Amino acid sequence: MRPGRQSAMTELVEHGQLFIGGVLADPLGKDVIEVISPHTEEVIGRVPHASTADVDRAVAVARKAFDEGPWPRATLDERIEVVTRIKDAIAVRHEEIARVISSENGSPYSWSVLAQALGAMMVWDAAITVARNFTYEETRDGVLGKIVVRREPVGVVAAVVPWNVPQFVAAAKLAPALLTGCTVVLKPSPESPLDAYLLGEIAREAGLPEGVLSILPADREVSEYLVGHPGIDKVSFTGSVAAGRRVMEVASRNLTRVTLELGGKSAAVVLPDADITTSVPGIVSAAWMNNGQACVAQTRILVPRSRYDEFADAFAAAASALVVGDPLDPATQVGPLVARRQQRRNLDYIRIGQEEGAKILTGGGRPPGLDRGWYVEPTLFGDVDNSMRIAREEIFGPVICLLPYGDETEAVKIANDSDYGLSGSVWTADVEHGIDVARRVRTGTYSVNTFSLDMLGPFGGYKNSGLGREFGPEGYGEFLEHKMIHLPAGYEAPTGVEGPGPDGRPLAHRGRPLRLHRLRPVRPPRLRRLPPRLRPAVPAGRTGDRRQRADPGGGGELPRGGDRHQGAGERGAGVPTGGVSGSASAAKGRFRRPVHGRGFLWPVCGRGFFRSVRGEGFLRLVCGEGFPRPGSGEGFPRLVRGHGFPRPGRGHGFLGRSPATASRRLPSGRSGGTPSRCLSSPGRSRRGRTAR
Repeated sequence: MRPGRQSAMTELVEHGQLFIGGVLADPLGKDVIEVISPHTEEVIGRVPHASTADVDRAVAVARKAFDEGPWPRATLDERIEVVTRIKDAIAVRHEEIARVISSENGSPYSWSVLAQALGAMMVWDAAITVARNFTYEETRDGVLGKIVVRREPVGVVAAVVPWNVPQFVAAAKLAPALLTGCTVVLKPSPESPLDAYLLGEIAREAGLPEGVLSILPADREVSEYLVGHPGIDKVSFTGSVAAGRRVMEVASRNLTRVTLELGGKSAAVVLPDADITTSVPGIVSAAWMNNGQACVAQTRILVPRSRYDEFADAFAAAASALVVGDPLDPATQVGPLVARRQQRRNLDYIRIGQEEGAKILTGGGRPPGLDRGWYVEPTLFGDVDNSMRIAREEIFGPVICLLPYGDETEAVKIANDSDYGLSGSVWTADVEHGIDVARRVRTGTYSVNTFSLDMLGPFGGYKNSGLGREFGPEGYGEFLEHKMIHLPAGYEAPTGVEGPGPDGRPLAHRGRPLRLHRLRPVRPPRLRRLPPRLRPAVPAGRTGDRRQRADPGGGGELPRGGDRHQGAGERGAGVPTGGVSGSASAAKGRFRRPVHGRGFLWPVCGRGFFRSVRGEGFLRLVCGEGFPRPGSGEGFPRLVRGHGFPRPGRGHGFLGRSPATASRRLPSGRSGGTPSRCLSSPGRSRRGRTAR
């Protein structure tokens, strides 16, 4: 290990206003955040500390922009155009962004260029790709007809980002939120607020409409107020497990949707057949990336006991050769930790590891020659047992553990024996074998013979590592709500709702409203007259032409002009609900008069009679548990809940019910009551005449 060349960081960046809704506005509070260089321990920037009143103002602006502004109502092409300009500006200014990040949080400049600035640009670009290919609206065949499923923006988003990878994580939240049409309140960490101002400037110059994006640097107290704000529809948070639990607790008061990307204690499993010359450099890069301040860092290295000494020497030599120094020096591989508290935390864990019996193979303190700055040597512990605190708790620094294992089963068991499940990797000469190991490890992201994140795939964790996903269609969908539109019978979605439009994308992408087109009515089938042996019994007093009124003595006559659906408490003796062979007494009720041209209407499960529906075939129930639609392949209508009419072709004749089943008692609370509401409007007869 050798110190890197030091370079002075003398710039003082000051911002006196907050970025609220795309406009620089004076803060409502007087507090100021001082940004301190982790290399020189000197102040390099000052920004306003947002207050709860500033949060109220930013949320109100975002809410108005979502409810009334143009951004959610813009077409996908229009939003992609703005987001593409943001991505291109980040690519042009990536060196400036990387320098600011390295100055405020200590990330090595070379890593800030690749993973922070250009990595953020790749996140924006991948989100655009997902947006172009995402299905926002589709038509499905439902149980009772066609349904349209829409995916709509969730609303106002609170995006809380950490200090370790601020631009990368901000892009993971902002890109899908903006592309789906949401508005965002971004809350950067007080340790790294300067790069967020660059992002706000880029967004404004890209043409992001007013009100869509606000940036509020603040501490935990204001963050808690933001995620618990009733005007927030969605919280996307990245940080520690303890903070994530608190975010979830506060957001639950309003039942706010939450995505949490939290900590990790990931394991790199080195199989016995692994090539030491390729696996060691790859694991060292994945373990000490960003000074060890990465939730996905491979901080547990599992090596076979049969090759333990060989790998221990190789890893110790590689770790001791890492260049430690000024984060702005391009040659630096390990820079300072973000704050003095992080330096103390890492030194405390080094002491704890020694007390637990682990052996320091390299490092173990402050690097020589760097008396100023919050530095910790790249440290490797050997002979570590997985029960030790240094193997179970997230240290978040350049302190790595080497754990021996006996066989592969034990290696997988050790890898899974963790409260976290964010990432991991396996190193082997047999890629297929490595894939099999990857399937057995319970973690959200896994790599074979490498370590990387793919922005087109889902990223997230098992167990304490979080909830939800970022990146890919899965992460994109976190910023969308699902809506079902149930189309009425006889209507279908227009052709092209789920197919491509003139520009090659679905019509829903173009912001066109849903339009419904009425189908041509279906002509009812011609029914043959039933033979006498299959005709239902006719109640006493019901003879002659079917349009002739029944004898008043039968107890079931409907007064002239009366409503067929009225009960006994309104007119006449009420609508009958009895069986086909029962008495014609008022207690059992009378059969409904048949509807002209519709055949004979049967009582259905004691719930009254239902008119035939014009254009819908024969006897379609409309009260939720009736007959399948015509053309559904079900043959003649039948009840679909296991009771009622037998299926055709079973020797029961034409949809007949036996006297035993037809005369059974009505369900509780139904006897003599008004039947379920039918298609006809209340107070109107079959021909549309108002009842008198």
